[in-house]
This record gives sequence, C-alpha cells and structure tokens, in this order.
Amino acid sequence: MERDTSIHAFDDHERHHAASQRRPLILCVEDNDDSRLMYAAFLRRAGFRVAEAINGQEGLARAIELSPDLIVLDIEMPVMDGKEMLERLHRHDPTRRTPVIVVTGQSFPGHWRDAIDRGCDAYLTKPCPLGDLLAAVLKVIAMKRSERNDGHNRHH
Repeated sequence: MERDTSIHAFDDHERHHAASQRRPLILCVEDNDDSRLMYAAFLRRAGFRVAEAINGQEGLARAIELSPDLIVLDIEMPVMDGKEMLERLHRHDPTRRTPVIVVTGQSFPGHWRDAIDRGCDAYLTKPCPLGDLLAAVLKVIAMKRSERNDGHNRHH
C-alpha cells in the first residue's frame, strides 16, 4: 500500500517554519563587509536567523521594521555611527528594550563605559574571536529571556 506523503511533507514544512520563527533573530550592523558576512554566517550556523545592515541609519530602520531579539553593532560606521544608533534605539518604544552587543575596534576604557552608558548589554573588542561573540550572544539572550519571564511571572 502506497503512503500519501504530501500531508506529511506539509506537516514537516509547517514544523520547520514554526521552528524557524522561534529561533532568535539577530541584526548585525557592521560597515565592514568581511566582518559582517563572517559574523552573519557564523551566527546562522549557530542556529540563529540573521538580518544585516551596513550602517547605523540602515540598522535603525531594520531594527524598527524587524524587531530583532538582539543587535550586534559596530561603533565606527559611516552615515550614522553606532553611538547615535544606540541613542536612537532607546528613544523608540519598539526598540527600547532590544539588547545590543557592541563589537568594535575601540578598546579604551572610556569607550567601553560610554557604550554601556548608552545602553549596550555587552562590549567586545576587535578582533573578536567568534566563540566570544557566540558566548556573549547566548548570555545576553538568556538574560533578556530571564528578565521577561520574571516580569511575566510577577504580573500573573
């Protein structure tokens, strides 16, 4: 007896689609093509959905449009730098609580403090080992989920 696989294929497709919707979306904002493509490919292989932007202005627009779960952000970029993007992210309700990991070549303590003061959740300096980026992404996502769950549990 021949089995009808069309229904099962549809079910598998739906399960895959639902699973992909649950995977966190990371927006990678980096003007250096090589760095952005490397981070994006690495994060996709690690199981995340990834969107990309080449400067802060495009990154801000994509963040508002896509509501990512996390943003990986360079600081030194043309058009709008990462500092201004951080400030603007925190002025918009839809992006105010979006976690941000800064990955930058700026390594002086003042730069780190400035980024933290502007609202970033983690700060990594270039060259950034991909394992360090993944560790920071996992830590920040876990922290934000824990905060959401704590807040949700307090209201119920």
